[in-house]
Amino acid sequence: MKQILLTWGPVTLVCAMIFILSADAHSGQHSQALLGWILSWLHVRNHARMSAFEEPFRKLGHVVVYSLLAIFSWRAFNFWKQKKRRSRMPPFLWTLLLLVLYAASDEWHQTFVPTRSGSVRDVVVDTLGGLFGLGLYLGCSKWLWPRRAESFDQEYELSAME
Repeated sequence: MKQILLTWGPVTLVCAMIFILSADAHSGQHSQALLGWILSWLHVRNHARMSAFEEPFRKLGHVVVYSLLAIFSWRAFNFWKQKKRRSRMPPFLWTLLLLVLYAASDEWHQTFVPTRSGSVRDVVVDTLGGLFGLGLYLGCSKWLWPRRAESFDQEYELSAME
């Protein structure tokens, strides 16, 4: 039970956070306030900058949240693969499937929220953002912890051969 909680708990928490944030009818106002605070802190706040940075800032939020979902999902699927050794599909593909399905379900959920709408473009941004974050995580983990990454690669190759 502890292993399930440690592997799937973070995935569940990120999914719950996404669900709660997408149910917010005033998310645009909240992100504008946060962006305004950041620009004020940097002493560069004005109307033109607010307008120019608003959309990229919101998409950056998508990338960050879905990167967390991708990283935690990959870790959970990878752990499960090593533990059970039954799945023929690699953890990366399971992660990709989860990202696409959760992003699509989130956009569909937003169609029921006043002042919000669903967008296929956001599904693509969420999925690509998650994959970018996962790639960054995997690349950095091999660079920061090379011994750990080597032992993982050897274990993964052995399990793929079986």
